[in-house]
Amino acid sequence: MQGACHMNFIVTSPNGLVECACHGKGCSEIKCTWSHCDKTVQEAAEAPETCLTVTSDKSLKLKNSHTYFPQVQLHTEASSTCYCNFFTALPVIITKKESFMTRSLPKLKTFSEKCIVPELITKRLREKVRVQGFIKDLLNALPADIFKT
Repeated sequence: MQGACHMNFIVTSPNGLVECACHGKGCSEIKCTWSHCDKTVQEAAEAPETCLTVTSDKSLKLKNSHTYFPQVQLHTEASSTCYCNFFTALPVIITKKESFMTRSLPKLKTFSEKCIVPELITKRLREKVRVQGFIKDLLNALPADIFKT
């Protein structure tokens, strides 16, 4: 697992870390696109539900609107790298978007401080779920006509 030293609330697990002379340090994420295994890369990328899109110069790009986008952006932040090799049928290099991180990190920090850390300490939500389950079980055990007047 990788953690950004200046942002201790971000921990991710990229599938690998890479380094080369031309691109420098990067991370890797590997996804299985089994639902598109019978299609060409072009056909798979053009499918509306896929994570990839074909650009005007015919290269592949990860859709900013797909759930994988924040995942790989956080991988680059946590591993202090500039890019992520995104592997599907073919590798796609996704450059780190500083504007995305600038918008997202304050929200992630607030969420971590206000929700995650208090829950780790108090277990308040887990206890609430357990109590709600107990009350539901108790109500289900009562005779059906108990609340009728």
